[in-house]
Amino acid sequence: MRLMCALSLISAVLCAQTIEGNATDALTGLPLPGVAIQLYKTGGMPARAAVTDSLGHFRIEGLPAGGYFVLIRKEGYSDWHASKTAGDHFRVSKDETVRLDARMAPLGTVSGRVVDPDDRPISDALVRLKGVDALGSFYATTDRSGAFTLKNVGAGTYILMAQSSKEPTDEHAVYATTYYPSFDFREGAAKIVVGPGAELLGEDIRLRTAPAWRLLGRLVASSGDPAAGASTVNATWDGESSSECETVGARTRADGSFEFPRLHRGRWSVTAVARAGSAHDCALDATGSSNTRQHAYMHAATMPIRE
Repeated sequence: MRLMCALSLISAVLCAQTIEGNATDALTGLPLPGVAIQLYKTGGMPARAAVTDSLGHFRIEGLPAGGYFVLIRKEGYSDWHASKTAGDHFRVSKDETVRLDARMAPLGTVSGRVVDPDDRPISDALVRLKGVDALGSFYATTDRSGAFTLKNVGAGTYILMAQSSKEPTDEHAVYATTYYPSFDFREGAAKIVVGPGAELLGEDIRLRTAPAWRLLGRLVASSGDPAAGASTVNATWDGESSSECETVGARTRADGSFEFPRLHRGRWSVTAVARAGSAHDCALDATGSSNTRQHAYMHAATMPIRE
């Protein structure tokens, strides 16, 4: 059961238009000081704001009668339900008090390390935690020891993946996008379940290697001559989703040629941008057999740039 931020509204007839209530930790039941209460009028105009005191209590007095909705936020706690409740309007009538109590679920953390096939740490690897039945994605970069921590993670089920632009010791290999704990295809990924306030440790990813493909190409002008001036060429791996894409860059030589020495298997889109700013795209599939040097080669079609 998803435990986020539960709100309850209780009306009582008193002598003025007032909203008051308490904020508590959904796991411990303890009061939460410093919770931001933002009240809006129906239609979205800000009305009043308050912050809970040391007992988790707040009170907003002297409100005009009318329709309102409220957002409730605190660092380290989920505001998913509070944001969703933004469309749940309520009315404050003359001489009425509305009571609003919020039970807020603490967010979790996911920690681990990224290592190579020989258990050596990989620094500067990009780690992504992507929701399966949860909202959003979370990102971190590994430190010198290969360690990472993903903070403020909402309750839900996720998949964890890592990418590294570093080069393996094998010159004919490249690190593949690797899914937790050590799979180079998404279907093999083990699901990670994060509960409210959970602290998951030891979620280590051992990177997989794959044969390296060498992409060679040439950038030319419409006349067939090498494109004038240095140009940038980007190769983007078309992952299963936009959050899994990977881009590497290269510069053209004087003869318009360019080279990507190590690309992993998959579909790559190549974009060239000349000095004048015009661009040309093409897509290539890294498929086929490696040669006797265990290097696979792709030759991009000549890429014309209109001057």
